[in-house]
Order: sequence, then structure tokens, then C-alpha cells
Amino acid sequence: MEQKKTWVLTNQLEEIRKLPLLLEEVCGQWKLPASVKATLNLALEEAVVNVIQYAYPAGEEGTLSIEAEWDGQERLLRFTLSDGGTPFDPTAVPDADTRLSVEERPIGGLGIFLVRQLMDCVEYRYYNNRNVLVMQKRITCG
Repeated sequence: MEQKKTWVLTNQLEEIRKLPLLLEEVCGQWKLPASVKATLNLALEEAVVNVIQYAYPAGEEGTLSIEAEWDGQERLLRFTLSDGGTPFDPTAVPDADTRLSVEERPIGGLGIFLVRQLMDCVEYRYYNNRNVLVMQKRITCG
């Protein structure tokens, strides 16, 4: 049985504080193991911060829609982030070279690298003048 929840955030950094509460609601309602909450929070926070900081020009107000879907039969959790900001495909960014020291590493790219490591599948498309980022995680019992 598939279930959905949707939230709309503004592109203000203060909105990040809502993410743990949203995940608490999702994990509680769908009885997901507490052990995945930190992983999901980190991945979601990285993706949301990128939208808040880069999707809209400085000073422009915008929104970000987050849809969470749970497929209990497949044990698959899917987050779909959608915004009307500047088109940008974060999945096209090459993986950060983590072998380099902090001083040698170029700025940026570490967030999406982290999201790719934490989630099982990360996909992007630009549809109806909106950036759409889909992140999926298969949830194992326990």
C-alpha cells in the first residue's frame, strides 16, 4: 500500500529546522526503523540546502515542494523535491574527489556526493519549468 505526504517550504535557511520534524512524522506514521532517520535527514538536508542556496537568485522568494512516498510492499521510500528555480541538474556534477585534502579540493560538489552515497537512487529531470529531484531508499527491517 503506497502512502504520500507533501510539504511546501520557502527558500529560507530557517526552513531546514523543519526537516527532522517532517522525518519524525514520516518514520512514525509509516513505522520505519529509527536507524534510518539520521541517514534520511542528512540526505534530505543536503538536497534542500542546495535548493535554498542556489535555485533562486539572491533575494528572490521561492518555494520547494517535498513529497514523501512510502511503498510498504516494496519497502521503498521516495522523496521528490520540486522547485521553480533556475534549471540545474545536480546528478550531472562529477563526484567529489575525496582523496584530495580539504585545501586541494574545489568548493562544492560534496553535498550531492553525500546524497548519492546515502540514497540508493538519485535522479533529476526538468519538467513543466520545475527542477525535480527524486531520491529513493530501500528500507530494510530492523
